[in-house]
Amino acid sequence: MTIPTESRPLPVKSRLNSFLLSALKWVGVGSGLAATAALSGYLSMRKAVRGGEVTVPSLHGMTIPEATDRLQREGLLVEKSGDKMDPLIPEGMIVSQDPIEGSRLKRNRKVRVLVSLGREVLKVPELVGQPARRAQIGLQQSGLKLGQIAYATSSSAEADRILAQEPPPGTQRIREGAVDLLVSKGSRAKVWVMPNVEGRDLTAVTRLFSEAGLRITNVRREAPRGEVPSGIILRQYPLSGYPLREGDSISLIVSAEVEDHG
Repeated sequence: MTIPTESRPLPVKSRLNSFLLSALKWVGVGSGLAATAALSGYLSMRKAVRGGEVTVPSLHGMTIPEATDRLQREGLLVEKSGDKMDPLIPEGMIVSQDPIEGSRLKRNRKVRVLVSLGREVLKVPELVGQPARRAQIGLQQSGLKLGQIAYATSSSAEADRILAQEPPPGTQRIREGAVDLLVSKGSRAKVWVMPNVEGRDLTAVTRLFSEAGLRITNVRREAPRGEVPSGIILRQYPLSGYPLREGDSISLIVSAEVEDHG
């Protein structure tokens, strides 16, 4: 005969642990579902936001009308924010843009652009009549540079003065453009032909040279050969027939007074 076993109730501690495990299981499932829902919502929102964005095209080298037409096809607008000098980009063409090419931008937003003014154009200053050094400084201060320099004699302008310039004053030149100058060497030096003064009196020859604007720079006396009075020119340098310019040296050998030993 089998005696039925009496079922015993679980201890309170065991029932509590079982309840906690079950609760944790459902919490984990709920958290996973919540995370999945949050991720799905984020991706849906991002897709919706991204769906309203477009890629900014390159506008470099376009005119404003061309850029306007290009951006309208993407649902964007163009805004000119300023101008700038650029020696490489022709006048009226776009130099830079903000945001840059490849950026993402919502529709109906503006792309700001800078437009080229082309090369900087300067006016050539008046240089004629100025000293050459001052003219060079003036060119540098004007953003220009000195080109070729030529020299010429002039009876109307003192030495080192500017006689002419190319291009003339008021001409437009790009920055660092060259300006050529013609500089005065002063009046043309007078040229004489050295006369033959040997055998003539030193006093008379000195007066002749002085009237011509020349001067005798060296006189040396030596005893003459034979009966030659004192003060007579024996030899001359330069020799007769040589060209003689103002400032050239003239040397004379003059007879000395003969001593009387009688």
